[in-house]
Amino acid sequence: MKRNKDIYLTFDDGPNNFLSDYILTILSYYNYKATFFWCGYKAQFFKHLIPEFIKNGHKIGNHGYYHLNGWKTKTQLYLLNAYAFDEIYCTNLFRPPYGKITLKQWWHLRKRYKIVFWNYISKDYKYNDPEKILFNLKQHTFNGSIIVLHENEKTKNVLPLYFERYISWLSNNGFEGRVLK
Repeated sequence: MKRNKDIYLTFDDGPNNFLSDYILTILSYYNYKATFFWCGYKAQFFKHLIPEFIKNGHKIGNHGYYHLNGWKTKTQLYLLNAYAFDEIYCTNLFRPPYGKITLKQWWHLRKRYKIVFWNYISKDYKYNDPEKILFNLKQHTFNGSIIVLHENEKTKNVLPLYFERYISWLSNNGFEGRVLK
C-alpha cells in the first residue's frame, strides 16, 4: 500500500534493557522511523545503542537526565537537569517529563531545544490491557499525529503485546513513520 500520511511515533523514558532492541527490530522490519526521548541516567549505560538507532534513521531526544516534573522542580535545577543530558548525547529536541514545564523553564529551554509535546499519549504505562491500548491508538491516529509510547519497566510486558500490531495497522493504512526535526 502507498504510504501518504505521516505519523510521528515517539518513545519516552528509555532506553530499556529489553524493549529498546525489540522496538528497533520491529521498526526496522516495517521500515518505520521514530523519535526516542531518553532519560540521561539510563542512556549513560546504553551509549552503545545510540549509533545503531541513528544509523537506522531514528532520532534521539532529551527527556532530562532525571525524569523531573517541571511543576515541582525549581527552574535552575530543571535547566541543569536538561542540560546534563547533553553530556550523554547532544540533540535539538526536548520533551518535558509528564508534559509539565513552567513558562520560565520553557522560556530558557526553547533557546537551545525544540520543545516537543504530543497529540496523543497511549498511557501504556497505566493500562495492562493491550487490546484497549491498541484500540485507543487507532482511534487517535491521524495524519501528522505525534504519538507517545513508553519504553520503560512499566511497559515491558504490555508493549510487545500491541506494538507490532499497531505498526502493521499503520502500514496497512498508509502511514509513514517520520522522525521529529
